[in-house]
Amino acid sequence: IECFFPETIDKLQREASDLDGPKPMLLTGFSEEDLMAMMIGHSESRNPTFGCNQVVIVRDQETKQTLPAFLKQALCLTVYEAKGLEFDDVILFNFFAGSPAGNKWRIIKDITMTAEKRIKLKIDEELTINELDATQFDRKMKKLRQEVKEDEEEVEMEEYTQLHVKERNEILRDFSVLCNELKHLYVSVTRPKVRLLIFDVDEKNRHAMSQYWEDCNVIDVVQKGEEKEHPLLKHGFETLADSASSKIEWRMMGIKLFRKKFYISAASCFEKSEDEDLKHKCLAYHHAEQASSLESEADSLIYAATNNKALKKFEKKAKKTEAKILKKKA
Repeated sequence: IECFFPETIDKLQREASDLDGPKPMLLTGFSEEDLMAMMIGHSESRNPTFGCNQVVIVRDQETKQTLPAFLKQALCLTVYEAKGLEFDDVILFNFFAGSPAGNKWRIIKDITMTAEKRIKLKIDEELTINELDATQFDRKMKKLRQEVKEDEEEVEMEEYTQLHVKERNEILRDFSVLCNELKHLYVSVTRPKVRLLIFDVDEKNRHAMSQYWEDCNVIDVVQKGEEKEHPLLKHGFETLADSASSKIEWRMMGIKLFRKKFYISAASCFEKSEDEDLKHKCLAYHHAEQASSLESEADSLIYAATNNKALKKFEKKAKKTEAKILKKKA
């Protein structure tokens, strides 16, 4: 996003965690049936067991409705619903398959990377709200670098990867849909605290992005057949899962989703926690929300119809007036 659309986001210092963990796993050559077989592993169960801190993230409600049966056992959220939440394990399912960007993802291939060094800054002061703007941030960094050069003869350097791309104006004009897609992808891949599994039936749309991730060495590509030797996949989904969540944990997750007004997902949690009253309360809120939406839509249609009727009346009167004028001219 910083490379292609720098003016669309706040520019902040890069963050690095003190804790290490497994790389995101990207499945290649897998069908939905292969994914199910891998998750079940050696278990006698026909469906994998999911906890409340494991979630399937999809791009929209339509994709949620088409999930394979074995994934419907898990908590499933759209990208929008997952924003602001964190989970231990995330399965990002068919994000690229339904992408409106289509083959525009190919522009990712135009990124070139160079290894460079820069002064390692130690910023004790917080940035003001105005300095979160990309231009103001660059000015702030330039000023800080100058202060470091003036105050210290020897400064600590750090290595970083500089991204380059050509024809940025053309990208902004012709690839603007990709800006939102990259933001949605960012939200999706930053939801897991521990493990991320990426599955997509449309490997063509995903290819440019997955190749970029590979070049940056930030993902673990798992080819079909390699899952049998992979330390996190060879025994099935149990290696990704913690012990089954308790009823209290499911109830707490349901309350969290209810407060965010995601009533159907909350109802699913309350069903697993066996809180029937809370489940029905969620469904009631959902139906009330739908009714309110339909009522607003009906009001809009009535308003449009009324305006249309008045417009037609005005047009009819205008045509009669025009006809009279033409008759007089004749």
